[in-house]
Amino acid sequence: MNEAARKVTTVSESVYDVVIIGSGPGGYVAAVRAGQLGMRAAIVESGAMGGVCLNVGCIPTKALLHSADLLEEVKEGKRFGVNVGEISFDLAGAMKHKDGVVKASTDGVNYLMKKNKIEVVAGRGTLAGRGQVHVKLNDGGERTLAAKQIIVATGARPRPSPASSSTARACSHPPICSI
Repeated sequence: MNEAARKVTTVSESVYDVVIIGSGPGGYVAAVRAGQLGMRAAIVESGAMGGVCLNVGCIPTKALLHSADLLEEVKEGKRFGVNVGEISFDLAGAMKHKDGVVKASTDGVNYLMKKNKIEVVAGRGTLAGRGQVHVKLNDGGERTLAAKQIIVATGARPRPSPASSSTARACSHPPICSI
């Protein structure tokens, strides 16, 4: 039996009021609000809850920038009568702080999903016709969710500028945030 024949596709037993594809700030906030309104909701996410923003974009970048800002403030302290000893930057310590901020943020999103009774479906969702979201599950299976409403909140990705040369190398947030 080939691998394709072993994959099982299941269709949800009942219809969700709303299915959200993507768990970034747009997706998880929509899911929470749906739950607060008493709607039966599911959120589909292939990566960590919180999407790019909470895991490798906005939040970790701001945590690292805050560390850099603090370093700059300390360096400027003498001008304001604040004297400190030797000033150094501990990259490992800054990264540990950033990781803690990210974990607290994603743990918070996971808590909100449970609190508001949102079903989290781990996989990559695609529109599959009117009121249908097909999900290739992270564990290898497949599932189709039926929904009265669908919200696509998949965010964005950086796109290289057409003006950049083919040999130019761009650096975006995932590599920087995982140094």
